[in-house]
Amino acid sequence: MTGSPDGMGDEERETVDSDYERRMASEQATYADCHNVHELPGIFHYWSNRYLKPKFEPFGFTDPDDFFRVYLLKLCRRPRIPGRGRPLRIISIGAGNGDMEVALARSLLDAGHEAFRLECLDINEHMLGRGRESAREHGVESHMDFRRGDFNDWEPEGRYDAVIANQCLHHVVKLERLFDRIKASLRPSGYLLVSDMIGRNGHQRWPEALEMVEALWEELPESKKYNHQLRRHEERYINHDCATEGFEGIRAQDILPLLKNRFHFRLFVPFANVIDVFVDRSFGHNFDAGDERDRAFIDRVHAADEEAMLKGRITPTHMVAALTRGWRGRTRRPNHLTPRRCVRPPDGRYGIRTRLSRWIAGMAVTCLLLLSGCGDGGNPDAQSPAEPRPNTLAEYLPIEPGYNVVVISFDALRADALGTYGYDRPTSPNIDAFAEESLVFERASVAGQATPSSFASAFTGELPFRVFRGWKLAHVPTMAAAFKDAGYTTAGIMNNVQLMTERHFDQGFDHYDMLDIPNDREVIERTKQWFEGRPDKPFLLWTHFISPHTPYTYR
Repeated sequence: MTGSPDGMGDEERETVDSDYERRMASEQATYADCHNVHELPGIFHYWSNRYLKPKFEPFGFTDPDDFFRVYLLKLCRRPRIPGRGRPLRIISIGAGNGDMEVALARSLLDAGHEAFRLECLDINEHMLGRGRESAREHGVESHMDFRRGDFNDWEPEGRYDAVIANQCLHHVVKLERLFDRIKASLRPSGYLLVSDMIGRNGHQRWPEALEMVEALWEELPESKKYNHQLRRHEERYINHDCATEGFEGIRAQDILPLLKNRFHFRLFVPFANVIDVFVDRSFGHNFDAGDERDRAFIDRVHAADEEAMLKGRITPTHMVAALTRGWRGRTRRPNHLTPRRCVRPPDGRYGIRTRLSRWIAGMAVTCLLLLSGCGDGGNPDAQSPAEPRPNTLAEYLPIEPGYNVVVISFDALRADALGTYGYDRPTSPNIDAFAEESLVFERASVAGQATPSSFASAFTGELPFRVFRGWKLAHVPTMAAAFKDAGYTTAGIMNNVQLMTERHFDQGFDHYDMLDIPNDREVIERTKQWFEGRPDKPFLLWTHFISPHTPYTYR
């Protein structure tokens, strides 16, 4: 048997390919004539209006479709530099008929935003055709593209400001590949916007949720037990695997953990589990939203469902989430249910018991390290901490004369308050525009808790305790000195007295101008003066601004 690049033998690969083709054929046949993919029973709308809408409203939207609209409008409203603007690029993967996407395009245009392009990707040509027709009917065809393609093998063309995944991820087989492609194609300030199912594969119930469903099932009259999708009566609830024929829910349980490991959740709203069974397409049509007894039953199921999720007995099966490539500040969520808490491991070991066992294991390892005298901690003859090792900054920063280098830093400016890192308010249009054409670091952290210790580390490549002692920078090689040795002229201009010459922060600088007033405009003027009179040679210029620091002032 010959091998293949993915480690499978030819026969195994042929079997996998055959299964994929069979599922794909079933999936396309199912949706070829499906004009309303998201049609739901009346009892679902009763439940969602009464319970989901209040859960969403604190975050500025009323339902999943409105969630997409609100976040796209936020992106459209971000200020752009005149003459440097570009159309917003949006793609919806697994767009289906494109009804929601057409509505989104219409909403953006009605709000006065025309600089956008919305692409719809789907494997089903029948659905794409309906999408093109709908776009023409609503007058948005000039802002939309409909492309046939399999999201399992999607190769992005360029970068996107937003990637939309609306009830499609639970159809994806190659989730890891897709998420990696999405992350690589997102702009630094872009969003992955998701509304999807995150429960057990095939939309089955995990044992702890199934137990609750079966108990409630015993209460139902026979008239409520007809499965409209599978066209059968279920005397006892059947925990059906929807992924046996097509791709419905094929890797639903992997979606959340894979996203959690690749993206930062800026917004996370999880909801529903047991209630699904009674309000969805299969059995929801058996309940009458106008019947008081049916509504009371749904109310009771919802209350039990919410209590079980909040107490950690079961995990949510749905989520609405806005994700970014890197950290953008604290995750907005309605309660204590974080993405981590909502992951239900297949072995069932989760919740407080697992966290407690991990804590105990961690303490045991710590005790073993202490008992073994790790790092000579118990040896009175152990040597004192070594002197700072020779600085190796120049090895990591090969400098060739000819390029000028400008370092601009800000005191106490938080990353999550900048548009390029996902902040919604227009606080930093110039930085955002610059970032669009730059390499943006998403996981950079300061090494010290105060300005001088942070800069001591940043300018030497060493940890603060090695080079910052007695509130002074030790006499060690610095970035400025490395540039100076390479033939550069060096200048530092700032207005934070924490970086005063008495603390030796002027090491390596030919010109060091420390202003004793917190006036950023004066820093700019002094920088201009130095720039006009600088020597005719390559330079390193560092300017530092203190205005974001406290005390805050209102303008």
